[in-house]
Amino acid sequence: MEPQIYMWRGTRQAIIQRHDFYVEQVKKRVISHFSDVEVEAERFADTEYDRLCSLPGDEDSDLSIAAEIAEEHGQQLYLLLYDLRRQMLLGALAGCFHQRDVELRDFLEAEFLQYSNEAREIVWGPANF
Repeated sequence: MEPQIYMWRGTRQAIIQRHDFYVEQVKKRVISHFSDVEVEAERFADTEYDRLCSLPGDEDSDLSIAAEIAEEHGQQLYLLLYDLRRQMLLGALAGCFHQRDVELRDFLEAEFLQYSNEAREIVWGPANF
């Protein structure tokens, strides 16, 4: 008998709902924390400038050096936060694709069990993708 696979509407809707929930929660709990990295880096640079200016020393020459150092520290923080935001987004996308892969393989395993006792090996075996 030739295998025929059909995904019922309820199964499709459940998978789509889990996917939508995952995306919504990633946006809410992870990505939203990186919405103001530019502002955060600027605030850090301002705070660093104030800290450096409060140190004892020659006021005229130290102010320009303090401004340069504070700006550099702010840029470094921005680059670190930007990279972290990118890594978090890529990690969330990888998690999303992994979740879909597992759900599809679980579905295929259940369907193939109707035709073969080796369904687990067929679906989860290393030579399938």
